[in-house]
Amino acid sequence: MTRRTRNTAMLGLAEEAVLIVLYKLGSMGRITLSRILNLPEGIVRGMIHRMRDARLLEITNRGVKLTEKGYEQLSNLLSRRSIEGIAIQGHGFLGLNMPSVILHIRGKAGNIGLGLEERDKAIATGAKALVTIKYMEGRLQIPGVVEDLKGENEIYARILRERFNLMDGDLILTVFSDNVWKALIAALHVADNIPA
Repeated sequence: MTRRTRNTAMLGLAEEAVLIVLYKLGSMGRITLSRILNLPEGIVRGMIHRMRDARLLEITNRGVKLTEKGYEQLSNLLSRRSIEGIAIQGHGFLGLNMPSVILHIRGKAGNIGLGLEERDKAIATGAKALVTIKYMEGRLQIPGVVEDLKGENEIYARILRERFNLMDGDLILTVFSDNVWKALIAALHVADNIPA
């Protein structure tokens, strides 16, 4: 893959992350968005202008916000990956002292094994760690590690059950990094590469 192709692919994920951040946190200024994404203000400015020109964002006196087309685009992007929910966790979730992004992916638990390939893809995209959790037969399982998360740590199991409407066969990807931006990009990259 050439550098140009790689950068184009990352730009797509970066713009998707902008949509998610604005959806989760609401309207905000360019400087705030730049800080959240941990990107230089000039890069964020360019992304905002391109996304505004595509009518995904609107620039108001209160900052940048999603348009109706932006909401539709985000819905399509999540649906394409079977993502039912996204949560942002602070430091300490699953015992790791860094922030994480959790993706709830409908019906994909059977499409992966131990989650090692997914972990490697996440790390190659800037994550520090990935924990794969499968919801099978009413249990939250970490393949090859924990048969029932509730028995290991009821607090973590309860957080996942309360946050997401889990169904048998669902997959939960918890991606950790030194900032949420990197975790989100890595999580989207992994979700793109889960076999159908």
